[in-house]
Amino acid sequence: MSTGFLSTGMPFIRYDTGDFGKLAQLPTPENGERLRVRALTPRRKPEFLISVSGQRIVTAMMTMMVSSDAYDPELFRGISEFQFYQDTPGDVVIRYMLDRDGSQADIERFRSYMTERCQGHLAFQVEEVSQIATGLSGKRAFIDQRLDVMRY
Repeated sequence: MSTGFLSTGMPFIRYDTGDFGKLAQLPTPENGERLRVRALTPRRKPEFLISVSGQRIVTAMMTMMVSSDAYDPELFRGISEFQFYQDTPGDVVIRYMLDRDGSQADIERFRSYMTERCQGHLAFQVEEVSQIATGLSGKRAFIDQRLDVMRY
């Protein structure tokens, strides 16, 4: 998939990105011979959570901004690592490891912030872990998404 050009004066190379989507409408003269798709899902691990109503909530900025224009590292004080885990729409587990000086108050502050930030669309629980698993590449996923995201 790619962004197409209407100009016939410039060739455009199309390539397979590995992204997935659901067919919404086949090309017809009525729709300008354009294939219509919906529910696009990147080939990479999804960076979104699924709300209780089945909507996708993008997480890229959820943990970065405490206000609309300021990053506040205090939000993460006491937390060494964390990961979101989801296997039920609307429910998210924050897997975490505290740092040497961390306390339960630190993870509760973070959980409360996330609950408020999501305005009731997601409920957060916490689970202390001894490590956060890595994938084959050695990287840790920000979200361990276990839902079939093609359904949402």
